Amino acid sequence: MYFRIAVFIFMSFLAVSCATSNTKSNNGHRTHTVVAGDTLAGIAQKYYGDSDKWQIVYRANQEQINEPMDMKVGMTLDIPPVVNDSESE
Repeated sequence: MYFRIAVFIFMSFLAVSCATSNTKSNNGHRTHTVVAGDTLAGIAQKYYGDSDKWQIVYRANQEQINEPMDMKVGMTLDIPPVVNDSESE
C-alpha cells in the first residue's frame, strides 16, 4: 500500500513538473506556462535566480498581462534572456 502511495505522489510531482513548461528557442528566449500559484516574482526567481527581476517578465508579456497580478493558469509567457542588470531597474 505504501508503495502505491509513493508512486502516486511521484506521478503527481511529475505531472506538475511537466505542466511547468521550460522551453528554450534559438534566440535565447524561453517560455513558461503559468500554473496555479505562479507569481511574476516566483517566475523571475526560477529563471533568473532573482525575484526582483519580475519586471523583465512583465514587460515582455504586457500584451497578455494587464496588471502584474493578472496571470491566468495556462498562459504561455515569454522569458527573455537577461542581458545586463540595468534591465531590472
